[in-house]
Amino acid sequence: GSKTITGISMNTGDLRAGDLFVAMPGKKTHGAEFAQKAFDSGAVAVVTDAEGFELLRKTSIPDAIPVLLLESPRSHLGELAAFVYSNRDGRQPTIYGTTGTNGKTTTTTLVQQILSLSGHPCGLIGTVQNITGGVSMESIRTTPESTDLFSGIKQSFESGDRYVSVEVSSIGLEMSRVEGAQFAVGAFTNLTHDHLDFHGDMETYFSS
Repeated sequence: GSKTITGISMNTGDLRAGDLFVAMPGKKTHGAEFAQKAFDSGAVAVVTDAEGFELLRKTSIPDAIPVLLLESPRSHLGELAAFVYSNRDGRQPTIYGTTGTNGKTTTTTLVQQILSLSGHPCGLIGTVQNITGGVSMESIRTTPESTDLFSGIKQSFESGDRYVSVEVSSIGLEMSRVEGAQFAVGAFTNLTHDHLDFHGDMETYFSS
């Protein structure tokens, strides 16, 4: 029988019944080592790589669980999340992204305020806060993992927002966290010496 995927997760700690479990190699362990816990928590399908598939074969994975093999699951995470959290009727909010070293929070907040006060309900996904349907919540990281990003965009749309202003960090771009997002407008504020511990040099930082 067919399964309905209602969410996507890479972490068994926040996995919900109906989720697609993405088992990726981590710094110390492979996500597939937690597959049994994911299935016990209600995961209905799994995406993994060849190494993960070998680990899955050692677990008592139910035959009914579909497994999709991808060479590099992380590089496809954004597209997978965009697909899982897309509205099946094709309606999506208009997304404005802002990147650059400084001024991202200010710019995304201004965009959100201007649109909302002009009668165009706008959500916000950023460093300091997320605003969904006019309700503000503290956020966890500058550009959330793609699973959180697309889940947030869907929540915004379902709560009445027709625009979403997103803060996009260079690290988020480099780590493919916004892959699969359709930005109507991309704003670039500036580029100054920062985050070079991650990027290495200014050329790599700028290309991100």
